[in-house]
Amino acid sequence: MSSLNFSRLGDEHIINRAYIFLKENAIMISKIPRTHKFVFGDRLYQACLDLVDLYIHAYYSSKETKLQALYQSNIVLERIRIYLRLAYDLGIISSHKRNELIEQTMHLGRMTGGWINSIKK
Repeated sequence: MSSLNFSRLGDEHIINRAYIFLKENAIMISKIPRTHKFVFGDRLYQACLDLVDLYIHAYYSSKETKLQALYQSNIVLERIRIYLRLAYDLGIISSHKRNELIEQTMHLGRMTGGWINSIKK
């Protein structure tokens, strides 16, 4: 059985970008203090997983279902931005790390918007 390999689509494909974002968050979450890891860390990790799932769902769906998945991904991106802001405010991550991860969410948001616009045409 072969696994999904979106790397053939190129590094700039939204699913690959979301996968890289998930991986970077997983590494960051593994370093979160125990006091926050099991609630906060799990929620952030789950949101990142949800984002990848929604992009895969959109990739293989019909036009109507694709739009629903992409609109939902925008909501998940906003949740992630809030979680990252909270992580910074609680002193869990540095401002540099927060800015880096927020910029990635912004890039994913722009890519999502572009995908939505291309479907609506």
